[in-house]
Amino acid sequence: MKSAQNGSTMMEALMVISIIIVLSISGMGLINTMFTMFKQNMVSNELIEIQKNIAARYRVFGYYNDIPTDIEDWKKEKLLPSQMIVGDEIHHRLGGKVTIAPKFKNEGDEFAPYFTVTFEDIPQKTCLVIGQINWTMSQSSDLIELKINEKDPFVLPTRASGVEKGADNALPVKVNILMSSCQSGDNTMIWTFR
Repeated sequence: MKSAQNGSTMMEALMVISIIIVLSISGMGLINTMFTMFKQNMVSNELIEIQKNIAARYRVFGYYNDIPTDIEDWKKEKLLPSQMIVGDEIHHRLGGKVTIAPKFKNEGDEFAPYFTVTFEDIPQKTCLVIGQINWTMSQSSDLIELKINEKDPFVLPTRASGVEKGADNALPVKVNILMSSCQSGDNTMIWTFR
């Protein structure tokens, strides 16, 4: 009789251990998902902070010619979140390279009324998340163009751009079109701000 009790106790212990293992694996999946979402939000926040800081610093002049090109200048200006500066390069939270540069309307122009922020090595899910950031504030937007990979850019609808609201190439990007633009694997996203 005692050996039967020991056997059932052993089975109960194995069942408890199995349940703990299953719950641990499920919990790890949940933690991993939450960590991924956290990093996606951090990438979004980095982009928003870059845009806000550069616009606040240089918009007064009406052009962005003087955006730093050297990492030491970026450090001195303190326009970037400190965790983005890695050695002599700028990187977003997911590890891809970030490039920020003035953008001229036409080649040979003296002043750059726009600037671009390029994020490389963006995973598909993150591309979908940050491609949907709503830059619109009070019926206007600082974002004038978003280019994903080598596809045609999405443009702010204006008379000058010739793009109408709701068009497939208009900002904000429609979710179904964004899904076809963000490829599996790494993506390059280029935002143009004024």
